[in-house]
Amino acid sequence: MRVLKILFITTTIILMLFINYKAFISSQIQPYLIADLNEGMHRYSLSDAIKVDVDFPTLSGPTQPIKMLVGRYYRNEDSINIAKRLFLDAIKDNPYIKSPQAQLGYLYFDIEEFDSAYYYAKDAFNGIPNNNVHRDIFFKTLIQRKDTLELKESFELLLEIDPTNSSHWLGYLDSRYQIVGPQDPEILELIPRFENQFPNFDKRVLDGIRVISKSDLQDLSLGSAFANLADQFFEDEKYLTAADHYEFAIERAEFEYAYYENAAISYYLAEKYENALNYFSKVIDEFEINDGKSEFYKGILLIELDSLSKGCDYLLKSSKLGFAGGSISAYNNFCN
Repeated sequence: MRVLKILFITTTIILMLFINYKAFISSQIQPYLIADLNEGMHRYSLSDAIKVDVDFPTLSGPTQPIKMLVGRYYRNEDSINIAKRLFLDAIKDNPYIKSPQAQLGYLYFDIEEFDSAYYYAKDAFNGIPNNNVHRDIFFKTLIQRKDTLELKESFELLLEIDPTNSSHWLGYLDSRYQIVGPQDPEILELIPRFENQFPNFDKRVLDGIRVISKSDLQDLSLGSAFANLADQFFEDEKYLTAADHYEFAIERAEFEYAYYENAAISYYLAEKYENALNYFSKVIDEFEINDGKSEFYKGILLIELDSLSKGCDYLLKSSKLGFAGGSISAYNNFCN
């Protein structure tokens, strides 16, 4: 009997230690996964994310389902079936937070199963409408369906809930523009309302929205239309204005690395070096481009700022990546 008691106590202690260890590992990784979720990024690798046991605990500190947090990395690696299963299981773990439904909406949209994307996106939006992620994927599905009626009804709901969220206004303007195109009376009527609601909003960007809305451009989002407008300002050597417009394009299409790079170059030529460094670093650290262009410009900028050693490191990286814009000659001039 005494042997059985000792065995029971020993087994219990080992089990508790094992559970505490798993909880500790999960608690160490969770903040990074949540930060990635909040910023719409995948800076953490799948190999690191799967160190979290998705079954214990089932919910993170902010009550986000662990399965949903990990499922994002499977989706990013095109492991669609695993991601789908984790998202569906995450709904069972917390059906009220609606984040898993939004992630399923994105997943189905990516694989062009648009009816399913609409179903889950609408569930997320109807459950918690005042959420930029839920609004974003739901509006994407409405653009695909070319449904201006439900789009307008959803926007009016958002205005009742929170008229001070400029992202809701811009999301609606962009979505309607993609469906209807320019010279739309409703968009033109909404712009002065937006200006009255947000008097401190960048006037140059607002003027850009007016120009685009009155133009004859077709089949563009506001993001790509703004990028085209920024290109024109850049060619006219109005670099700071170009940077402002690239910034707005980034807000509308945050995964388009060229907008970040073009904004960085514009800030560099406008002598706004801190902004330029931030955007060059973002391209280098967060996008898998590897053409050496941002490394080249960051290297030159660092050298101008008297960081010769760091600048040369980036010029060398640019050269090794095969950038043909002069990285080898620049390295030889400054670093040898």
